Amino acid sequence: MIILGIDPGPEQSAYVLWDSAEEKILAYDLEKNNAIHEHYFVTLLDLLAIEVPCLRGNIVWQQVIDTAFEAGRFTMLHKKFIKVNPAHWRKHITGKVNAPDSQVKQCLMARFGEKGTKKAPGKLYGMKSHIWDALGIAVYAGDTYGT
Repeated sequence: MIILGIDPGPEQSAYVLWDSAEEKILAYDLEKNNAIHEHYFVTLLDLLAIEVPCLRGNIVWQQVIDTAFEAGRFTMLHKKFIKVNPAHWRKHITGKVNAPDSQVKQCLMARFGEKGTKKAPGKLYGMKSHIWDALGIAVYAGDTYGT
């Protein structure tokens, strides 16, 4: 199953194009939202998995509203999509609903191996910042909704 995992932001988002059957990263980046909408790989997807803000009754900043708006725009990219609660994918990857980003990275490296180096890249070579979250979202979707 080819899954596009997206960690959305108000202006730019991280994405990972994930082959869940091969457990292989096909593409990844942190780009402006409009650029992601125009990528060729959107037509190759079996599933779009996007994190949606979970408000829990707290005061909401404009940035969260803008992120939710962008998440909605991304769902129009593909007819088959799932909205992923951050607590659900973090618990799946780390065992904790409120795991920090460093633990997400650590757990993904434990599962798929070290990042590696430029001379000897590993499966996770080049991963950084919000791209780790996008990978976690994609892996969760693959593990939960089939390979």
